[in-house]
Amino acid sequence: MREDRRKHYDDEFRREALRLIEAGVGKRSLARQFAMPVQTAEKWIMLYRSNGGEAVMGTTG
Repeated sequence: MREDRRKHYDDEFRREALRLIEAGVGKRSLARQFAMPVQTAEKWIMLYRSNGGEAVMGTTG
């Protein structure tokens, strides 16, 4: 069985990131401030733009 190497971000981390995304912070700035991959920051921003904050929080059904 393969080990899941993806980092799991808790709700508080995601809330803080979402607050900055809502304020219009770009992917590079978000990634730098939260020490996350730029690809993850870009994905979260795209999720927010297409489906809102619930998508970033992982609560869409």
